[in-house]
Amino acid sequence: MYNISGELVKACQRGDMIASKEVYEAYRGPIYRLAYRFVGNVPDAEDLTQDIFVKILEKIGSFRFESSFSTWLYRVAVNECLQCLRQKPVSSIPLEEVETSLTAGNTQPSDLVESKELNVYLENAISSLPDFQSGTDSRSQCYAEIQSGR
Repeated sequence: MYNISGELVKACQRGDMIASKEVYEAYRGPIYRLAYRFVGNVPDAEDLTQDIFVKILEKIGSFRFESSFSTWLYRVAVNECLQCLRQKPVSSIPLEEVETSLTAGNTQPSDLVESKELNVYLENAISSLPDFQSGTDSRSQCYAEIQSGR
């Protein structure tokens, strides 16, 4: 992250909108990338980035110059990201699927969620491949049959 001068931070604390815009411009990219790592998609990352900057402007008066501004800003941003994840609805998995998975030897419900997310990701990735790469051409089907012992 960038180093912002103490004078610029003090100007932000006084409510100077030009200084606030400078801080926003300096940290918009790194904060967006952080938000994206937490939420994993562009629209939510953009919304979260805006929420983070609103929170930064609300809390900038509490910055006491005991650490670097970028450290403080990063901490505020991470806390806001975590708060967002706590409020985000959890994707639902049918109860039958959970019961089947748990009785089949998966002892952690989180394993099922991760497995389901991985399956969705892989299915999307495979469906975007051309036929000769996705395994839907005849040679790949024959190879799959040979592997399965048919």
